[in-house]
Amino acid sequence: PYPDDDVIEYQVNENVELVFILTAQDVETALENDVLNWEMTDVGGLEGPDNDNWEWAFIDNNNDGTGTFTWTPGYGVVVDEPSHLFNPTFQVSDASGATDVIVVEITVGDVNQPPEVVPPEGIPDMEVLEDSQPEDEGNFIDLNDYFIDPDGGVLLYRITEQVPEMGATILNNILSIEPHLDWHGADTVVVQASDGEDVVSDDFVLTVLSINDPPFSFNQLTPETFRVLAFEQDELLFSWEEAEQNQYEEDAVHYNIAVRYTIDDLADTTYIRGIVGTELPVSISVVMDSLGYERDNAGKYGLPEGYQFRLIWWVIAEDDSGATVIAANAAYILDVVLAVYGKDGLGVPTEYFLSPNFPNPFNARTTIRFGLPAPGDAEVTVWDMHGRQVAVLVAGRHDAGHYQTVWDAGNVTSGIYIIRLVSGNHRIMQKAILIK
Repeated sequence: PYPDDDVIEYQVNENVELVFILTAQDVETALENDVLNWEMTDVGGLEGPDNDNWEWAFIDNNNDGTGTFTWTPGYGVVVDEPSHLFNPTFQVSDASGATDVIVVEITVGDVNQPPEVVPPEGIPDMEVLEDSQPEDEGNFIDLNDYFIDPDGGVLLYRITEQVPEMGATILNNILSIEPHLDWHGADTVVVQASDGEDVVSDDFVLTVLSINDPPFSFNQLTPETFRVLAFEQDELLFSWEEAEQNQYEEDAVHYNIAVRYTIDDLADTTYIRGIVGTELPVSISVVMDSLGYERDNAGKYGLPEGYQFRLIWWVIAEDDSGATVIAANAAYILDVVLAVYGKDGLGVPTEYFLSPNFPNPFNARTTIRFGLPAPGDAEVTVWDMHGRQVAVLVAGRHDAGHYQTVWDAGNVTSGIYIIRLVSGNHRIMQKAILIK
């Protein structure tokens, strides 16, 4: 038998299947009726079956004088050159043992091998905390652990899909996460790896775990600090600004008012909780009752007319998750005076009085209250412990009524001072302590 050609040439690229049919004739077919058989007698550089990088070539005899050759040159057949020539030899024989051969020249072209995702799962799903930083543990991964270039090259990475608030970025081969401030949620991130010619992508689920944030800062409004109030005032309007939440927080905000009183050596704090909205009208008596200060049988608190005490109040904003923030300008101070309450406001005191300055001890400024049951000249002065007059706070004629003045002691030194009220034949003194 003899083949139809002596040499056959083929060209094929790596990772592309090559199939061709070998044909031969038996010149004595009519007489011998032989069956022709094809086999490869010289591999011509083709790798053997122990090489796992590509499939082994094989011949399939078709029982009609032809043989089908099949080979898929895998990636890596061509190394450090554009192409490589292989020349396997095939032999055809008949039943009597007569043979002939043909050489096939196969030129394999080098083809880039695409990047691959490292099996089995590629990039794992990630969980990070809200407001976390890229350098925090669990906020970064090395993408070279999840992609490879079979050709041994350097891969370039980029993110092709993500929710912008996730804050995923890539520097060289390090993927890091810095979520936008206060954002939380979950979505898919897609990463693409490129060797300069081909690309491969992998995705993972990024979850930013929520951390409850307190409401934003806010201010108290009324009643203003250092306001002087009559104890019998019917209603006091507590008000404040709204404490807003960041755009990602969905829970509601309510408010708690804290009120602390100081009467002589007694002090206590009460809370009015669960207020919806930004104001609440409350009478001073209700506040005192809630503080547990007891009244006598006549409904009085057992304090003398003209007595002064202090209420300190502040507002706390609280969301449904229990996160709280205190008003930025807290606390406000209210000075309360007990007096006869008439139709038109504070009535005329029944006796001369000079209340203790408030606060006491004090730093720089303190408030002084006094009352006159009858019109006349009145003078309020301050003296040091050496009998020297330090300040004149009030001087001149006054109608009967309640009064207050402020001593600004910014230009005097720390120490004990005497505040003196003189009106007619009446003299009253109180001791004040200045601490700087």
